[in-house]
Amino acid sequence: MGINFVSLHEGVDTSTPNGRLVFGIFASIAEFERELVRCRVRSGLAAARTRGKRRGRPRAVVESTLLAVIGGVLGCALAIPMNGLSTSTGQTTSFSEVAFAFKITPPGLIAGMVFAALMGFAGGLLPAIRAARLPITTALREA
Repeated sequence: MGINFVSLHEGVDTSTPNGRLVFGIFASIAEFERELVRCRVRSGLAAARTRGKRRGRPRAVVESTLLAVIGGVLGCALAIPMNGLSTSTGQTTSFSEVAFAFKITPPGLIAGMVFAALMGFAGGLLPAIRAARLPITTALREA
C-alpha cells in the first residue's frame, strides 16, 4: 500500500523496481549536491572571517540614519523659501487676533538636522539588533 509516481513522458514508474532505483539515484544525487553546497558555504564563511569580514548584512542603523539626514536636508531646503512668512488669524466676536511669523535661524536648522539624525538612529536600532542576532543563513534568505 502506498503512492506511486508515474511519468509517461520520461518513462519513470515508481511501482516497478527500475523506477524506485531511478528515484533512489535522484535522491542520492540531490543529497550529495546539498552536502557540496553546505561545505562550500562553510569554507566561504571561514575565508571571509580570516579576511576580517563581518558576518551578516550591513547594519540597518547606518542606512536609516543616512536616510533621515537626507530627509532633514530636504526639509530644511524646502523650509528656506518660507523664511519671513507671517500670517494671522482673528475672531470677529472678541476682536482678538493671533499672529504667526515663520523665521528660520541657523540654530533652528541645526536642531532640526540633529533631531532627524536621532530619529533615524532610533528607527534603525531595533532592526539592526534583530539582524545581528539572526543566523547568517536566515539573514541571507530574508534579504
